[in-house]
Amino acid sequence: MNQVTSNVFVETGYRGCNPGFVVTMEGVVMIDTPQLFSDAVNYRKIVEDHGKIVYLINTEPHGDHYIGNYFFDAIGIAQEGARSVIMQVQLDALKEKIKLMDPNTGPYLADYRIKAPTITFKTAMTIHLGRHTFQLFHLPGHTA
Repeated sequence: MNQVTSNVFVETGYRGCNPGFVVTMEGVVMIDTPQLFSDAVNYRKIVEDHGKIVYLINTEPHGDHYIGNYFFDAIGIAQEGARSVIMQVQLDALKEKIKLMDPNTGPYLADYRIKAPTITFKTAMTIHLGRHTFQLFHLPGHTA
């Protein structure tokens, strides 16, 4: 876990994306989740040591950014197109892919479900939490 500032953290050791989180006076805002179940469970413990997780922002609809959502009790946020893609994923096919990526998924896989973001935005959104302001923008990238 890399501490970027006094309240901003990022993990660069996971396969896939680099999830991070920001600690505010009113809770934690997470950005993406680890894709391997064991990583997600360990990451949750680290993040919760810094406070209650309030929001979980998914930056894109590739599995390495949202598979771990299942393990976090937070309000999910994403651009509406990202949520649409996540909602089209076939659970059984995803479970097979997860087993190939991490054969040690064991007890988690039976109850696993896709946890899609529940709040979406079209072009921009602002979140105010504590003394922090988070501005989310939909910009061109390698996903729609």
